Amino acid sequence: SIGADVLPTAFNGSDRWVGLMTRYTDDGNHYYVTLRDSNVLVFKRMVDGVYTEMNAQALDVVAGRPIHLRLQSSGSLHTVYVDGR
Repeated sequence: SIGADVLPTAFNGSDRWVGLMTRYTDDGNHYYVTLRDSNVLVFKRMVDGVYTEMNAQALDVVAGRPIHLRLQSSGSLHTVYVDGR
């Protein structure tokens, strides 16, 4: 599992994001979650260079508001936590 306190201070452009990654094997194989300024939390996997969106959920992303983000990968289960939930 990996976690971080994220504090977006500004967004320059459209659909900018911050994210966390687990099970990184190489540039073409990993899992990751992104918190996007388009107000969505997205969980994806990349296998052999091909992205697959596993889940997406609306989430208010506001510059200046801190968020604790955590991605936990255990076996075939991947869980995303935002502020402990």
